[in-house]
Amino acid sequence: MRTQLWVHQLKQLMDAKSFYELNEKFEALNTNYSSDYANGSTGVNSTTRKLVDQELKTKYGFESLKASDFYLIGPTVEDDEGELEFIRLWDALAGPIEGLWEILFWYDFSTELQHELGLSFKVKISLIIARLFNTTEPQAEWLQKDRPNVVAEAYRRGEILVDLRLLTAVIAVWRLANFMKDSVHLADYMMIGLLDKAAEDLVSPLAPKLTEINKNRATNKIEKPKKTNEYPSFYRNFLQHLINLDSPKVQRFNEVVNKFNDYIPARPNLISHKDGSETFEFEQNNGFDHFIANAEGTRVSECLKSKFQTFRGSAP
Repeated sequence: MRTQLWVHQLKQLMDAKSFYELNEKFEALNTNYSSDYANGSTGVNSTTRKLVDQELKTKYGFESLKASDFYLIGPTVEDDEGELEFIRLWDALAGPIEGLWEILFWYDFSTELQHELGLSFKVKISLIIARLFNTTEPQAEWLQKDRPNVVAEAYRRGEILVDLRLLTAVIAVWRLANFMKDSVHLADYMMIGLLDKAAEDLVSPLAPKLTEINKNRATNKIEKPKKTNEYPSFYRNFLQHLINLDSPKVQRFNEVVNKFNDYIPARPNLISHKDGSETFEFEQNNGFDHFIANAEGTRVSECLKSKFQTFRGSAP
């Protein structure tokens, strides 16, 4: 994923019409075909990234911006002054837990004070809740599994605005909630709401599915062309990463519930027979199964696995 974002954003930065044109602009890419980076079949190494950064500065006049930050930090957005700001997407997706708090402090500076005061997690994320639900106290309907996701519905109707900053912050909230076992259901709900459409709208354009056919025009290099659909898109890799993060937590939850079911003692049931005799049968009820039933369909990985069914026969 990092390599895909790096090369796609570099292509956009240089206003290159194709990856072949991007190769022509950088000596460091002459033997490392950027379309292989773009489709995810090859990872870019640190040496190539440093060489590209050097050429950006010496050849193209980029004094402060480093393309390697796309790989190390994440994509960019424009800040309030119109300057490019790197969004810490990689930290949100795979960074240490301590770094997730830094993302929340960056998104809402008041969170840092709330954190030091020891306020509840739900209070600390109140701004994020408000931006997704248009209130800090969502109506109880979001708790009902048979109702449409109100965050998804609000986004589709244009009632809320979601940008990369907010998406990144929600991912950080989701990982923190699962780590602390605090407001997990709410965090899952917000994530599922964004994954309905908003995430695709924001993530897919960062590194669109590679459709370029002519990868290499060098006469001294002949290789069999690879079909672009052999490799998943950046967006699909993003979704798969979320599944990989969440699935072990769901499995652990189910294992713990089942373990406690085994601790429930069997209860004797009196059985009366036609001849007047009585016997006892011992039946063991799985008294904690309702926890698993209540959680079904509310976890991110379950939502995305069903979403992946729609990708069969096509690549997002």
